[in-house]
Amino acid sequence: MPSSSDTGGKGVAECLLVPSHDQCHHMTMASLQLLLCALLAAGVSACSSSAPSQNSEPSEAKPIPLTASQLADAAPIEAVTPAPKDELPAYPLDLTSRKVPMTGKVVCPPVNLVHYSGKVVPFHKTARINEHFVDHLRRFEEIVSETAIEVYGRAPSRITRMGSFYCRRIRAWPYLISEHGLGNAVDVGGFDFSRVNGEAALDVPSRWRKKFSVTMSKHWQARSESDAEHQRFLHLLANRVINEEDLFRVILGPADPKHKDHFHFDMAPFRIVNVFE
Repeated sequence: MPSSSDTGGKGVAECLLVPSHDQCHHMTMASLQLLLCALLAAGVSACSSSAPSQNSEPSEAKPIPLTASQLADAAPIEAVTPAPKDELPAYPLDLTSRKVPMTGKVVCPPVNLVHYSGKVVPFHKTARINEHFVDHLRRFEEIVSETAIEVYGRAPSRITRMGSFYCRRIRAWPYLISEHGLGNAVDVGGFDFSRVNGEAALDVPSRWRKKFSVTMSKHWQARSESDAEHQRFLHLLANRVINEEDLFRVILGPADPKHKDHFHFDMAPFRIVNVFE
């Protein structure tokens, strides 16, 4: 298993800017703390030298599934220098500082926000998001549509959005703003399917032609045989989103205590996946 030195120096910069790098899939808790320290301004000295060890090596197939609270509980370690500013970031917001005072009114960095309602599958209400996040949402909508057609024979009529731009701190890390504060995140609670009739219904199984909704709160864990297909849709969708590593870097769901009833997707400069328990 790699030590904290295995991901120091250039490796830390690579994981900060390209979180889907294979090296990042083997990161220890200490290495993740390095990434968080790298997000802070160069003059920060709040990180000390102690770090917890891990007893088991994570699977090569997927990133380490850690909740924000687990990361926050880890002992901080020595700060590192962020990647050189002349390096081309993998994502335009990678070098945007997330640091804020731990108390007082939060002032989020100025970013270009757009109103986005969805292109492939519409959102039930318009989202305010960062202009750089639009393409990621559009690709997500394509995956939603493709997965729903596979399971139900048709795409949903709309996506239930629970959150987009909101300037606030991360509750577990009050010295950092949430990705929502950059318009760089979205929360999704479910999917609505309107009734289909006529020619549009010809290729749709009869039981899925009526109006229905699929929600994370009701259908992530099937409570009845009739809910099993909804659970299959949500789990299949989650797996496809996770496996497309360039789509979102942070993917949270029911395995995280604060995301029991929705998906959270963002493009923070590190990768955390915690969806399946």
